[in-house]
Amino acid sequence: MNMKKLLAGICTGALAISLAVPAFAANVTNPNSTTFTGDVASNAGGTVSVSVRAASTKLYVNPYGVSYDLPYGEVKTAAADFDVDEDLVIAQGSTAAGFFSDVALIENNSTSALKVGVTLTTTEKGAVKVVASAPAGGTASDNTLYGNFEITSATLSTGTAQVSKADGSKEEKTGVSIVTPNWADTNKKTFAIPAGGGTAGTAGSASVMPAANQYTLAAATSTTDSMTNVTTVTPAYAAYRLTGTALIGTTNNAWPEADVADVVVALTFTPAP
Repeated sequence: MNMKKLLAGICTGALAISLAVPAFAANVTNPNSTTFTGDVASNAGGTVSVSVRAASTKLYVNPYGVSYDLPYGEVKTAAADFDVDEDLVIAQGSTAAGFFSDVALIENNSTSALKVGVTLTTTEKGAVKVVASAPAGGTASDNTLYGNFEITSATLSTGTAQVSKADGSKEEKTGVSIVTPNWADTNKKTFAIPAGGGTAGTAGSASVMPAANQYTLAAATSTTDSMTNVTTVTPAYAAYRLTGTALIGTTNNAWPEADVADVVVALTFTPAP
């Protein structure tokens, strides 16, 4: 693929994570992955211990519809030879969408299923317009973005992937844990990205996903070896992304690299009823 056709404008998909109560500890191992642990009030009474890890993401604008293979996303720490936390990578897949983000991972290490709340806020840059739905007639005078936040289940398998070593180089490694999103899952939740503020640098109104549409992330499972009495916890995973359409404006006939947008994704986690 001709990489020059993919605009260099990259938007920060800032990630904010909160729990149901303010008393929690945040262990930020590095900017790519944030782990939150704490006790939150359970809907059934009492408290539930919650541990959630989520990754930040980037947003790319691809107005010319170039088919793009996203590399494996790595949930990193500054550890050992391979700079991959527990040899874990995220299968990104391919896309020709008008704009798209890296696929980001949510890992639930809790014994409680969790409701994932989502709040989105959009800030336009350059002369681009971000709208909440497709323009009438499928055309617009300005360069325009519209699309969705999507969250779905993800499955864990073992395979071979190109991963980063601590020195920054890439190397094929076997026995890597690969998390693959299930975008065809009928339980996938979709939420429209809200409009921006209308002028460059001005944030639009925050849009909160209705509680009835929140995604339910399964609980982690644990098994205890009867001989050693050692308990092994297997996390549950979900993946999310931003994806949508880039319309080249009828008065522009081109897409400057300055025409991008920031979308802030704020996630909240509460015990599922």
